[in-house]
Amino acid sequence: MKLLFREFALLTLLALANATVIRRLVSPRNDPFYEIPENVTDVPPGTVLKHRKPPMPISDFGVAPINLKDTHQILYKTTDSLNASTATVLTVLIPHNADMNKVLSYQFMEDSADIECAPSYVLQQSSFPGGPLSPAASQIEFLLAQAALDRGWVVIMPDFQGPKAAFLANALAGHSVLDGIRAATRSTELTGISQNATVALWGYSGGSLAAGWAAELQPTYAPDVRIAGAALGGTVPNIPNVITASNKSLFAGLLPAGILGLAHQYPEIADLLKQHLLPQHKPAFDKDSLYSHAPKSQFARTPPHSATAPPRSEPNKPLVRMSDISNSLASRSLIRCNSNAVANRIFTTLVGKPRVCYSQILRHFRRVTPFSSFAAVVLCLRLSARNSSAS
Repeated sequence: MKLLFREFALLTLLALANATVIRRLVSPRNDPFYEIPENVTDVPPGTVLKHRKPPMPISDFGVAPINLKDTHQILYKTTDSLNASTATVLTVLIPHNADMNKVLSYQFMEDSADIECAPSYVLQQSSFPGGPLSPAASQIEFLLAQAALDRGWVVIMPDFQGPKAAFLANALAGHSVLDGIRAATRSTELTGISQNATVALWGYSGGSLAAGWAAELQPTYAPDVRIAGAALGGTVPNIPNVITASNKSLFAGLLPAGILGLAHQYPEIADLLKQHLLPQHKPAFDKDSLYSHAPKSQFARTPPHSATAPPRSEPNKPLVRMSDISNSLASRSLIRCNSNAVANRIFTTLVGKPRVCYSQILRHFRRVTPFSSFAAVVLCLRLSARNSSAS
C-alpha cells in the first residue's frame, strides 16, 4: 500500500511539472474515430467497425508511458439500454510476455457523465481532461490493471458508458462489455488474441455495475461469449441507499453524474431534468458530471434534491426515477446482500460467494486494495483452470 501511494505521489509531481509543456490530446467529441458509421445497424453486435493505434501512448497519470508490446483501439458495434444500435471504443493492451489465450476485461469505475473520462481517452498521455490530476481515480485504478499485464494477461478496457457517457445506463454497460469481448476475440488478425481465449471480468464500484450486468445478461444477450469468472468489488445493490449515503458527503458528485448520465440515455430523465432543475444549479450539475470522485462538489454542503423544483410537490423526482431505472441487476440473481447496504465489500460471481456488506461509503474506496489482492488470486486460478481443461 505504501508503495502504491509513493508511486502516486511521484507521478503526481511529474504530471504537475509537465502539464504545461505536453500538448493536449484531441477530445473524443472532436475525434472522427469515435463517430458511429451510418451502417452500424446492418452488422451484428461485436463487429469491428474501425481500428487504430492510440494517438498517444497509454500512460501513468497522463505522463509516464507504459512499456507495452502493443496497443489498439477498436470501435465496435453494441446495443444501448433501449435496444438501439450504437458503437463504442475498446482499448486493447498487450504486454511483452502476453499469453494470447488469457484475456481480462477490465471495467474502470468511470462514474462520470462526460466522454472525456472514458478509459480510451483518459489513459492516454496528455489527455488531462480537467487538469493533470482530475482523472486521478482512473489513473490510480490503472495501477491495478497493470498488475494483470504483469501476469501476462491481455487487458481489454471497454468504454462501457457508450458514446454519450451514459453513466448508470446499466444495460448499455453490460452489452458494451459483452460486445467488447466479441470484438476482441474476433480481432485475431489485428491483435493476435485467440478466438478461443479464456476471458474473465473485473470491476470495482462503478466498474462492478458494468461487469455485473455483463455476467447477468450473458446467457440471453451473448450466449456465444464464454466467461471463466468475474471479480466484482464494491458492488451497488441498492441505488436509493447510495443516494442517502452520498448526500452532503464528499461523494455527493455521484448524484448529478448519475442523473445526467441517465439523461444521456433516457429521454424521460432528460425531460424531468429540464422541468425540475433550477437554473442557478445547472453549472454545479454540469461540473459534477465530469469528475464525481473529486471531493469538491457543491452538494457536499447542499442536498442535490434542493437543486430541483418545485420544492414542495416533487422535489426529488429525477432522483426517484434514477433509482427506478438503475436500482439493481436485471434479476438480482447474482448478488445476495443486505438490501440496506450501500456496497458489498468483496463479491466474486461465478467463482465464490458474496462477502460482508457495509454501509460506510468512505470505506468503499479503502477496500480496493484488499479486494484486488483477493480477486487477482481467484481469477488467476480460474484462467489457469480453463486453459488447462482446454488443452
